[in-house]
Amino acid sequence: MKDMKISTRLMLGFALMRALMLALGAVALWEGGKLESGFGVVGEQDMPRLEMISGIDEQLSEIAIDQRDALLVQTPEGYQQAKQRLLEARNKIRELMQRLKTSLIDPRGRALHEAIAAQRVKYIAGQDEFFALMDKGNGGSARDYLDSDLRPLLASYMKAVAELKDFQKELLGRSVDAAHQSARSLQTSVWAAAAIALVLARRSFWRSGSSEPSPTRCAARSPSPRP
Repeated sequence: MKDMKISTRLMLGFALMRALMLALGAVALWEGGKLESGFGVVGEQDMPRLEMISGIDEQLSEIAIDQRDALLVQTPEGYQQAKQRLLEARNKIRELMQRLKTSLIDPRGRALHEAIAAQRVKYIAGQDEFFALMDKGNGGSARDYLDSDLRPLLASYMKAVAELKDFQKELLGRSVDAAHQSARSLQTSVWAAAAIALVLARRSFWRSGSSEPSPTRCAARSPSPRP
């Protein structure tokens, strides 16, 4: 190595730097891919699921309002309008549940979805019973049924939805943490590779410069002319 020419050392140094730059690019691509994947999970899976679950919550609140309105309205037209709004909200929940089912991957998420579906069946049966009483003109019995049976069914339904929402929020938190970790890893890898490249470059140039013989040394080594 000591006998190697300066030009050869410089060529090797530049070759080493090019290799390090390639390694740096590979690391950046790898970590960048992980970062993109992490944020893709957040934007394409976790957030849409939370939006669907929140949509189910909103429609359940709409159904509760429509049931109350069905009891309070004074005209047949108002009663039919409240009933129609409730049926539309029910259909929206059905659509959201179908979309949510196809998007859930985690076994616990699927189990919580099944629990919601079971509560939904009970609540729909309760709604039908409530409106059967209303259609027969038994407003008092319908009000008692709403307080004693239907509202507890709604509470159980909403509790099941809340459990899935909490679980999905937990998954969202994990995905965000993983994406942030990938970003930190990318930054650390880039800085580490750049620092290594800088150190090796300085050592290469320092060695090449120190190996060049000085004029004084050359003069000392050259034989003195004979008289």
